[in-house]
Amino acid sequence: MANKDYIAVLDASLFVWDIADYKGNEHDYRLILDSISDMVIKLSDQSFLVTKEFINELIHYFPYSDLPECLWEFGNIIYKFFQKLFGKVINADSTIENLVSFPNQKKPYFSSSLKIEVNKLLNHLYQNDAKNHIYFSSLRFWDDTDTLKLLNTNSKKVRAILIDKENRLKDFISECRLIFDHHTKHDCSEHKNLDAWLRRDINQKFDSQLSSFCNGDNIKVQNILDRRYDQCFGNENYFGFDKVNGVYAKFRLTNANIYHAHDEYDINNIPEEVKNHFSIHKYSWS
Repeated sequence: MANKDYIAVLDASLFVWDIADYKGNEHDYRLILDSISDMVIKLSDQSFLVTKEFINELIHYFPYSDLPECLWEFGNIIYKFFQKLFGKVINADSTIENLVSFPNQKKPYFSSSLKIEVNKLLNHLYQNDAKNHIYFSSLRFWDDTDTLKLLNTNSKKVRAILIDKENRLKDFISECRLIFDHHTKHDCSEHKNLDAWLRRDINQKFDSQLSSFCNGDNIKVQNILDRRYDQCFGNENYFGFDKVNGVYAKFRLTNANIYHAHDEYDINNIPEEVKNHFSIHKYSWS
């Protein structure tokens, strides 16, 4: 599932290589391809900062024809990823010509047209909130830092994830994942279930149970959270749908990326975007 808290930015070096360096270090690049394939899978639904021309440059210069036949499947995975990126393009301009990046993101072997497109993306990063962007690269094309620094009249830092450095990509994905942790306030009880809600005093506060957790199955609830409608409401609430019990689950922020949940029996409290997403607009009891 995409994480809307950040936009992914790709180092062009991941796909556009110095062919002489590649041919002299094919084993190293095989490992890079492994890491790229893993990244493509993990970020398949993510939002990306790309221009149409940037994608075309990656397609044109990715060295598919230089790969041995045993690596063609990697190339096919990457080309499918490129095609998917066309649905995520933005408009970007290079209004700052003397923008410097550390490490240098406009490699000497890049074509002039690719350098222009990279400069557009760097400009966008420099002129917008860098905290909302994560830069993805590889150890081979980086230095010993975990940031991309952009320098002009001011400096900006963008967090970088090196996809083949230890477990950085895996740890980053785990860090971004929302985690369910049950709150005892929503334990299953005859005083907190649907029947109790239907008989409630509307002038009194009602804390509903979490039906999907009645048997203590944490994995079941985590799956509902993972398949939620991925928009946060009121800065702290998400909604998922519990197909087994036929009710929406409302996930509330506990702390950081930890969420607890309860049944939401009032269909009028479900945002229209959520109902449209799950195609569930009414309850049998509403």
